[in-house]
Amino acid sequence: MNPKSYFLVGPTASGKSKIAHQLALKNNHCIVSADSMNVYKCMNIGTAKPSIKSLNEVNYYGVNNVNITDEFSVMHWKKIVSNAWANEKNIPITTGGTGLYLKCLLDGINSKENKNSKLREYLEALELMDLQQFVKQKDLNLYENLNSNDQQNPRRLIRAIEKKQFKKNWSKEKLPFVVGVYIERNILHERIKNRVLKMFNNGLIEEAEKIKNFSLSQTALQAIGYKEVFEYIDKKITKDECIEKTIIRTRQLAKRQMTWFKNQMNVKWIDITNIFKVEDIVCIIEEEWREIGPTKIKL
Repeated sequence: MNPKSYFLVGPTASGKSKIAHQLALKNNHCIVSADSMNVYKCMNIGTAKPSIKSLNEVNYYGVNNVNITDEFSVMHWKKIVSNAWANEKNIPITTGGTGLYLKCLLDGINSKENKNSKLREYLEALELMDLQQFVKQKDLNLYENLNSNDQQNPRRLIRAIEKKQFKKNWSKEKLPFVVGVYIERNILHERIKNRVLKMFNNGLIEEAEKIKNFSLSQTALQAIGYKEVFEYIDKKITKDECIEKTIIRTRQLAKRQMTWFKNQMNVKWIDITNIFKVEDIVCIIEEEWREIGPTKIKL
C-alpha cells in the first residue's frame, strides 16, 4: 500500500472547506477533515461543520466520530481517518487547519514514543498555577510565546509540554509541497467577524445550552465560541462581549494556523483574495495538484 492524498490547507474562514467540497464533488474524492473540533458530535454550528447536505454528497472522514464527553488525541484521529485510504483508487482530499493532524500524515508520528501516560497524569493533577510554573521552568520562552488564553488553559499548557517533549520524534525528511489558500488579512478578519455573527444568528447559544450540562471533555469545553457562550450563560459576560471574544479568539486561531503552516509545512500558496467564483479557484487548485501530484502520507 502506498497511500497518498491531495492536501488543501489554509486559515479558518478562508473558504477552504467549501472549495475542497466542490473539488470532491467534481472529481469523486472523499474528504479527510483535519479539524480537531469536527470530530465531536453535537457541536455543529460553532465548529463550522459540513452541513447534512454536504455530508450526504461527499464521504467525509473525521466528522461526527466522538462524543463530547470523550477526550481525543491526534493518534485517535489518525486511526479514525485511516479508513479513507481503504480504496486505493480513490485518493482522498485532506483539508483543515489543525496543523498537528496535517503534519502527522505528512511526516509521521510514533505512537509508542509519544505515549507518556505518567507525564500526562502528573500534569493533569497540577493546579493551574503549579502547571504554569512547571512550563516556565521547563522552557520560559515556550511559556511566553503562548497567548494569554493558552497560558490560562491547562489543556494548552499540557499540550505545549508534550509537543516539546516529542518534537525530536518528528521525521527529519524534507516535507513535500501541499497547496494552501489565503486571503488578505483585513478581508480574512471581516470574514471571521461575519461568520461568527452568522453562527450566533443560526443558534449557537441554543446549541451550547443543550450541551452545557454534560461532562464535556477539556477539549470540548475550550472550543472557540462554546467557551464564550458558556460564560454568557453563566452571566459572567454580556452577549456583546461573548460575540467579541469569539471573534478575537478566532482571529488569534487564524494567526496561529498561518504561523504553523509557514514554519512546519511546505505550502504552495494561492492568493484567492480577488477570485470570487469557487469554480475558478477549483480550476487553479486542480492545476497545482496536477503539477505537484498527490502527496505520499504516513499512516
